[in-house]
Amino acid sequence: PEMLVNLGIPWVLLGHSKRRLILNEANE
Repeated sequence: PEMLVNLGIPWVLLGHSKRRLILNEANE
């Protein structure tokens, strides 16, 4: 369970970063 939690934290951060990059590209 600890591994899932550790993977879940950065996964969410990466997801937000990717979404932000996509949004930035869409704006331009």
